[in-house]
Amino acid sequence: MAKATASVTGGASASNERQTDLSKLRLLLALDALLRENSVSRAASSVGLQPSAMSRLLGQLREDYADPLFLRTGHGLRPTPLAESLRLRVRALAAETEALLDARSAGSASAPTRTGHAGWGGQALTDAPPLAVRPSRLLEGGAGTGTGRRKAGRNRGRCRP
Repeated sequence: MAKATASVTGGASASNERQTDLSKLRLLLALDALLRENSVSRAASSVGLQPSAMSRLLGQLREDYADPLFLRTGHGLRPTPLAESLRLRVRALAAETEALLDARSAGSASAPTRTGHAGWGGQALTDAPPLAVRPSRLLEGGAGTGTGRRKAGRNRGRCRP
């Protein structure tokens, strides 16, 4: 019975950790919106939140970073040096998150999916299949490819003074 309780407790802990990680990701996406828009209301609008929710996320960010992150000016918010130092990293994270979510929802409609050698199925980035599914005789320069002799001949010619 103790083992069952421990495993349930461990599962709940792992679930809480994932939830915490997701909430941290949400905070970073909110920070990206704030850095782009320099306004709580415009940032909230850009991510589909109410301004009060974005203000609450900004409060959590300020608490987590122990920094005001933004200063109010007559023209909106101005990032502090700490927020400015995070700008590129947060933007890269947000862009990658958006790209991953867009790829999932679009179903990779932009590029055709082909099934080639050895059942390789994926986006057609090149005409050749990955090295892992190419016949080994092509990789090793075995009989019938002629690559072994030509390479040796070329290398000998280059080594001469």
